[in-house]
Amino acid sequence: MDPVDAAWWRMDTDTNRMAIVAVLHFDRAFGADEFTELLRERLAPFERFRLRVRTVRGRPHWEEDPDFAFERHVVTHPTVDEAGLKALAGQLMGDALPADRPPWQFVVVESYESGSAVVARLHHAIADGLALIHVLKSLADGAGAAASLVEMPRAGSEDADDEDLEELLAPVEEKAWSFRDLLNWVRNLPGLLWALAKFTFTGSDERTRFRGEQGTDKRVDWSPALDLPALRKAAIRHSATINDLLLAVLSGGFRRYLERYRQLTEEFELRAIIPVNLRHRHEELGLGNRFGLVILALPVGLRNLAARAAEIHRRMLEARKSMEPVAAFGLLSALGRAPGVVENLAVKKLSATSSAAITHVPGPRRPLVIAGRTLKDLMFWVPRGGSVAMGISILTYAGKARIGLATDARLVPDPDALAGGISEELGDLGLA
Repeated sequence: MDPVDAAWWRMDTDTNRMAIVAVLHFDRAFGADEFTELLRERLAPFERFRLRVRTVRGRPHWEEDPDFAFERHVVTHPTVDEAGLKALAGQLMGDALPADRPPWQFVVVESYESGSAVVARLHHAIADGLALIHVLKSLADGAGAAASLVEMPRAGSEDADDEDLEELLAPVEEKAWSFRDLLNWVRNLPGLLWALAKFTFTGSDERTRFRGEQGTDKRVDWSPALDLPALRKAAIRHSATINDLLLAVLSGGFRRYLERYRQLTEEFELRAIIPVNLRHRHEELGLGNRFGLVILALPVGLRNLAARAAEIHRRMLEARKSMEPVAAFGLLSALGRAPGVVENLAVKKLSATSSAAITHVPGPRRPLVIAGRTLKDLMFWVPRGGSVAMGISILTYAGKARIGLATDARLVPDPDALAGGISEELGDLGLA
């Protein structure tokens, strides 16, 4: 197993499962047998989905599952309403994936609203969110497996999300080394050392209701669908990207939730761990994990949304230009090779720095049609490592954006209240 994927595999704990959880809502009914046949036809070309994990002397390895069958990865669930679907996603988020087979599963709710819903669980060791979006696209009618793992989309193309995808595509050096590359590495060494020092010496984040002892019970919620063109116009008005603006909205939602319990000062901040894509623009988009991390202090105490957006824009620009994402990727690679006890200590230290993990994944710009059914809606939740108890996922799909919330039931048993504060912030923007 690649060392970075191994690092994510070994982060799995009883209180924080390292599985990406997603909900897919189809416009027409989807039977479990039909869905299984779809996977057999269109997911089969991806070898990773036929491999289970075996640990040898503390090191995880991929190996062929001799009993592999798609039927073992698809289960059915009784009819639910929206509240029941959220409860199901939360329950699955806290449950371990079966250990005797490849670490993924689809739960088919054959009757949901006027169609069907599918809750997917895929271990982070399989791939990151950006790669899994392309796997999803390979399930679409007429796509073919070869279309799913391709070069990174260029800004302005059908699969790019304009300036926000451009922001996600942090450039990295080509793999072929030259004397010039060596000079660049030497030049960037101070930045790398500074970034490693930041990961090492940043203290624990502010103790709030978002941090504390976790249990195995998880809760999820999601925002209403937000019109992407309207979001883009609002971002332009605030001289920020859509991602910056939504981070400002989230920060305001955090403040509204926390002020139910105590007053916050204007200087109050909470830190978040944010992934940054490290694939080269022309690199083949394969499975696995190719992203670094930055630690971002969110100005939660600032009451003026425009001021929050401007400050977040400045901080994100600074973080993305730094060597912090590359240093984090190197650190994860080293931890994947290190003894498990070393990784556990490092994850404990790094996760203590932040109260949330926040990710933004651009999905397809047009609705997908899968086995003749339109994928009406799509949402996912990012896994959290160590003591990070809250996950925030921003997903764009078919001209809309949604914000997904994942919390620990001991700490935040009411993510709907947190979602309500976010909706109030969106209302201030004229978007709710």
